[in-house]
Amino acid sequence: MPRAVVVGGGVVGSTAALELAEAGWQVTVCDPDLGPGGCSHGNAGMVVPSHIVPLAAPGVVGQGLKWMLDPRSPFRLKPRLDPGLWRWTARFLRSATRGHVERSAPALREIGLLSRRLWAERAAGLPFAFGFEERGLLMLARTAHGLAEEEEGARLAERHGLEARVLDRAGVQALEPEVEVRAAGGVFYPGDAHLDPGGFLRGLWGHLEGLGVVSLPWRIDGFERRGGRAVGVRAGAESLPADAVVVAGGAWSPALGRLLGFELLLEGGKGYSFTLRREALPVRVPALLVERRVAVTPLGGRVRLAGTLELAGTDRTIDPRRVAGIAAAPPEFYGVPEIAPPATDDVWVGLRPCTPDGLPSIGLAPGWENVVVATGHGPMGLSLAPATAKLVTGLITGTPLPIDPAPFRPDR
Repeated sequence: MPRAVVVGGGVVGSTAALELAEAGWQVTVCDPDLGPGGCSHGNAGMVVPSHIVPLAAPGVVGQGLKWMLDPRSPFRLKPRLDPGLWRWTARFLRSATRGHVERSAPALREIGLLSRRLWAERAAGLPFAFGFEERGLLMLARTAHGLAEEEEGARLAERHGLEARVLDRAGVQALEPEVEVRAAGGVFYPGDAHLDPGGFLRGLWGHLEGLGVVSLPWRIDGFERRGGRAVGVRAGAESLPADAVVVAGGAWSPALGRLLGFELLLEGGKGYSFTLRREALPVRVPALLVERRVAVTPLGGRVRLAGTLELAGTDRTIDPRRVAGIAAAPPEFYGVPEIAPPATDDVWVGLRPCTPDGLPSIGLAPGWENVVVATGHGPMGLSLAPATAKLVTGLITGTPLPIDPAPFRPDR
């Protein structure tokens, strides 16, 4: 039986492990942070093929500079003496153009729609439930200006074959019968979905163990090579043989890239979430609160609030001011009482691996025949995980690929 080592046990790495195990491979996942502290467990849980605009887009730079002046804003770039950060920033600035958006949208549409279909198949086929629901996504705008910007996004989505409905306040209110809507309107994407990410990963790891997948709390510090192929991985004095390796280390992937001999430009985009009882915010449809960049996701009897993008490397320190900004957002959009910021112990923090052009890195590592990179999804890791796993498995096994991965190649 061929042996695969997956470096990284977040939702991308774990889903890749599932695909490889189902393809007949013996899989070992190496991750010193496997468990609730990882990047995937506490995210917003949204499956959003509607998101075809990459992070690097026109207007992002100007808005980001304005937000830098507000300690409770959803964005922060933490300066540090790291040449990689400044190379990342320079590449981001070059990528934030309308032309880049137009070139990227078709590729993001293809991988997003594939992943959306695969999530539905997994929900029907896996022997555990994880709260997968097809209720769409509402981009909720408090102001007329915010709504006008979202209408432009809706037109782009429609040009690429995605359904988008522009709604006034009454139209939004019809979607939310249990809570007053205080917003100018919104754009509703009925093709989107959501799930409970923690529930998915807990159920998945029970299932993976039944398939013989092994997890090791290793921090990989070397790759064993024979010609152009990896034949194993190392962690200190320990080694593990491999016929293929998957690099899915999230925000820690740049260090793995250096071990492999190439630069993988990624920044950890720190985000926070916390979860309330649904009574505090009785929404039915997942929403992104446009002006505040806060995600609101109903999860059964709970509702999760998630937000912020702090470019902070691998620093997972919690900034209470950013958490307070998330808590302050919902009453601006819904008729609900003020939400008290939670205690620090009740806040989840994760690092989303962000590439400078906003596209994930999926493909063979430069100079290697059997090392596949699967990282850089930014806030879209959960949404794109099943499609990424299909591509990873196809690249390793040589089976036909469902979409062209060329736009996502790591050496682009």
